[in-house]
Amino acid sequence: LCQLAVCNPKLTMLITTWNCQGAFRRKAQQIAQLMPDIAVIQECESPAKLRWAKGVTPPNDFVWFGENSSKGVGIFSWTKWTFTIDPSHDPSIHHCIPVIATSGAHGGAEDKVNLLAIWASGHKQKELSYVGQVYRAVEQYHDFVRQRPTFVLGDWNSNAIWDRERPVSNHSNVIKKLAEAGIVSLYHKHFGEAHGKESQMTFWLYRDQSKGYHLDYCAAPKTWLPKLQSLRLGDYETWRAWSDHSPLIVEFNS
Repeated sequence: LCQLAVCNPKLTMLITTWNCQGAFRRKAQQIAQLMPDIAVIQECESPAKLRWAKGVTPPNDFVWFGENSSKGVGIFSWTKWTFTIDPSHDPSIHHCIPVIATSGAHGGAEDKVNLLAIWASGHKQKELSYVGQVYRAVEQYHDFVRQRPTFVLGDWNSNAIWDRERPVSNHSNVIKKLAEAGIVSLYHKHFGEAHGKESQMTFWLYRDQSKGYHLDYCAAPKTWLPKLQSLRLGDYETWRAWSDHSPLIVEFNS
């Protein structure tokens, strides 16, 4: 993981998302050593179960949501960022949480961004399962994602290759709705790849390298693209020991 560590004094923000496949308490060092400003961790246990191992730097702030105390969504900061749940939060939209992230790191002035922290999971109604939840969230939080710079990040459990299975609430229509709000997928802009044609995977079914898919995303304001310093995905060989997903790590400069 050392190749992912950042020591750039000009760095103003590091954001990461990772589906840890449970037991984050035993894997937290893999993320903590990056000292991210914002980390969205899927399949993370609740605060009642989360314990920081010896030698692991605890986060400065975090919030958690979930219906199962062993697996939910944790939003963490290892710097000066803090988190507040937006009043628009609708718990019926499972694991798509609107969060206001605030930092006082720059000369005492408050900096704020909005987050839609996502772990798209199953639902008894197909149109509301997986990316259906993301589609519903983007519609429901129409005003929230336009209020201030917004990041829509996490495990969307979706890809354009499955669009035909859903006539409306599919991956490409989510991307279109975000584009209407001036929000784009950083991976696709950074590498110049089309949705459904990704060359790098973020998930390996059964941790089998031959069964890879691109399911994890960080969408951000198009106006932030000039600030994008780097975007990296954790490699299979390093991360398969920890999860069936790799982290997506984004750095912005000044």
